[in-house]
Amino acid sequence: MNIMDFMLRTPGIYAIFATLAVVYFLLEYRHISNLRMFIEIQDSILMDNSKRVLFIDFRKIRDFLEGSIINSVHYNPQKIETYIKIFKRGNKPLVLYGNTLTEMKDFYRKIKQHGEGQIFILKGNVDEWQRFKLYEKKFYK
Repeated sequence: MNIMDFMLRTPGIYAIFATLAVVYFLLEYRHISNLRMFIEIQDSILMDNSKRVLFIDFRKIRDFLEGSIINSVHYNPQKIETYIKIFKRGNKPLVLYGNTLTEMKDFYRKIKQHGEGQIFILKGNVDEWQRFKLYEKKFYK
């Protein structure tokens, strides 16, 4: 019995195998897509040295005023069109950082719908940003 005979005699097994293969590839694609969403601190520094990066801070305004990544802006939901224009131009990557991963992912998806520019979510926290000299305290109280 060859493989074709086997497949013709057992269509249920073939259908199950095909379904599992499709599910596997869909999950793998989703995993790879999420990996491209995040960026390491070192990579963001290299990117900032080659192209001016727009860092967008998603933390509370008070935290932003006390200290932030150098040359970053505080996220303002009313300026979404401005962020979209910068993203569409494609000459300035957007790097998001903060404590609210859900909000950053929502913003990421909204912006990503508008083209093929570069947008990432920065990994790490304030301590790591300070260690890499990416973060500056502003001494606001």
